[in-house]
Amino acid sequence: MKRVGFAIVGTILALSAVEITARTWEGSQTSLSRTIPTPAPSRESNRALLNAFSERQKQARQRQGLATPMVEDEQRGWALEPHRIMVEDNVTCRINSLGMRGPELSPKEPGEKRIMALGDSSVFGSGVMEKDVFAVVVSAQLAKAQDTQVSWAIGAVPGHDSGQALSTLKLHGNTVKPDYVLVGTLWSDVYANFSPERKENAPMALKSRLRSLATYRLIRQGLAPWLRARKIRFIDSKSDIGPDPTGATSRVPLYQYIQNLREIGAEALTLGATPVFIALPAPMDFDQVDVPETVLEYRAAMAHVAQEAGGPFVDGPELFRQEGADIGWFIDQVHPNADGHALLAKGIFHAIQASSP
Repeated sequence: MKRVGFAIVGTILALSAVEITARTWEGSQTSLSRTIPTPAPSRESNRALLNAFSERQKQARQRQGLATPMVEDEQRGWALEPHRIMVEDNVTCRINSLGMRGPELSPKEPGEKRIMALGDSSVFGSGVMEKDVFAVVVSAQLAKAQDTQVSWAIGAVPGHDSGQALSTLKLHGNTVKPDYVLVGTLWSDVYANFSPERKENAPMALKSRLRSLATYRLIRQGLAPWLRARKIRFIDSKSDIGPDPTGATSRVPLYQYIQNLREIGAEALTLGATPVFIALPAPMDFDQVDVPETVLEYRAAMAHVAQEAGGPFVDGPELFRQEGADIGWFIDQVHPNADGHALLAKGIFHAIQASSP
């Protein structure tokens, strides 16, 4: 019995030492917090990972065959599957090894400038050809105006909010090496989640507990190249924006949205890049009904953070009004069409040029 007792105690001590070592090593690495914001601050983010979108929309999207294939991502919840060709809103999209839309990124050349775009499907360019996405268009405009090579990286992922955009910048910023970080996070932040709470089953509960162990996280990280990524089906959230009379609240609380934007700006500056904040327009800006107060608050918050960070701010709705654009420049409730992307590129180009020394 003594030998068994000593063996148990020894095993516990050894495992504790391994866990302490793993936590120490993990703490010395770049922080990649798992930021999957919830509809209310009091809810646990891990429980919201796959519950962020309503069952009603899921069934509708699946019936129409519009679900976008994603893979589970340890830091961001979900991501685009690398090395694949996919169809998003009837447009063929190529996804590179970083899980970003577009070609492979070559090593950055001396004198080359690079744009990195962050946000959800509106920034990803759902429904428009790659060449028409505003990040691509503004890169060409800057290259011509500044007589230099300008490359681009579309780090936006359908459904990603500001917290997930921050994690993307932390994850890939040092690889991309951007000079300008375009921040267009909005609709996935103000989206109202109407999904009921779901109880965790035994496997989910066990996995949730294992994820609290640094040893488990490091083992998964080391085995990632050989583990088969579990695919999830992304469900679009474009039809339910902001709070409603039933009491549903925005997916990311306003205070957290502001904090995420501040951290994105700070991370961009740490990388030596200029953050460019873009308040995206929508057809709601051009109809006879007042824009929801929540949307106005989130846009105002972005303008405030841009001023704090000293980065350019592009007021999308005002830009569209000045150019005489209306709902004809959109594919649906939130996604700009090619002409809409061209207008956004024009606004971003002028904002960057005006801020350049």
